Order: sequence, then C-alpha cells, then structure tokens
Amino acid sequence: MNIHNTYPLPLTWSLDNSYVLLPNLPLLDNKHIEQARTSTYFPPHKENTPKELGTRVQSSNTDPLPFTESKFCQDIKNYFGNVVAKYSIMNPFTMYDWHQDIDRPYCINTLIIQPPNAMTLHRKPINRMVYDIREVEYVMTQPLLFNSSIPHCVINNSNQARCIMSISMIGSKRTWDEAKQWLLNYRIDSFE
Repeated sequence: MNIHNTYPLPLTWSLDNSYVLLPNLPLLDNKHIEQARTSTYFPPHKENTPKELGTRVQSSNTDPLPFTESKFCQDIKNYFGNVVAKYSIMNPFTMYDWHQDIDRPYCINTLIIQPPNAMTLHRKPINRMVYDIREVEYVMTQPLLFNSSIPHCVINNSNQARCIMSISMIGSKRTWDEAKQWLLNYRIDSFE
C-alpha cells in the first residue's frame, strides 16, 4: 500500500504522542450531538480520495459546519490557520484502512456515537512484519487531539454506524508539541 505522508515522522518517535484527551475543554453539547445524528451524509468526492481509502467514511452535507464560526474555532483559526469542522459517519462493518493524513498533521476529534467493536488504532513498525499498536481511548463527547501524521486506521466491526466531529487545522505549521500545549492550556466554558 502506498502511504501518502507530507508530515515525515522523526527517526525516533513514540506512540505516546498518538493522541491526548483534552479534559480542559467542555463536552460536546446536545445541540451538536443532535445535529450530527440528524445530518444527511454523503461519500467523499472520488477525485479527492486515494483509491485505497475507498468511500467508507462519509461527511455531513454541511460544509463547513456552523460550529466553525464558534468562538472556539475562531480562536483555533487565529493560532493554527485554516480550520474546518465536519461530522463524519462510518457505516457498519467497514474499515478505514491504514493511512496518514495528507493535509493535516493533527485534528481535534470528538466521538459522538461509538458502537461496540469499533476502534481507532495507531501503529509503529517493529520490523517488516510486526507492528506495535495503540488503541485510541476516546471518551464520549470529550474532545481529543489526534495525531494524524502517525499511521492509523478505524475499524467498525459492528452493525451500527460510528460518528465523530473532526476539527481540522488544514496545513498547520505548528508542531504536535505546540498544538498539544496550546490546546491543553486553552480554557472555554461552552462551545456556544
């Protein structure tokens, strides 16, 4: 498989930097949860999707979400640059194959619907055939900084859909450590 990577990993890197919970941020409120549950979803545009990723993850038809205009997203935009918020739904019994994101080194993901037997994994090679893996330990509706430059996959081995809200800092030049520090120090009472 050809993995696209515009954010090369350092020679020594750790899965310890694959994600970090953001407990200083509020939980996603019911307004946004309901909006995610009732949105209409469509597959990504074929010309924008590498063939090996298929069309398994679908994004909401609101592009971008009104959430992008929130104070939180505006503050992120002021620090990181271009920001887009989207809901994504993953159909039952599908897998979003191993990859590294092309246009974003990290994002803020908030799990809205997590069916049983669904998981997100990061991996690091030990040798040509064996990988160290780490499961992302999401907390429902709690924002999490996700390192999308590390190879990862999402598996939904369930008969229910999985849904997240993802806030992308497209093309950000800030490092993982800068993003983590800024987000862990950021304070806001509500996403409204």
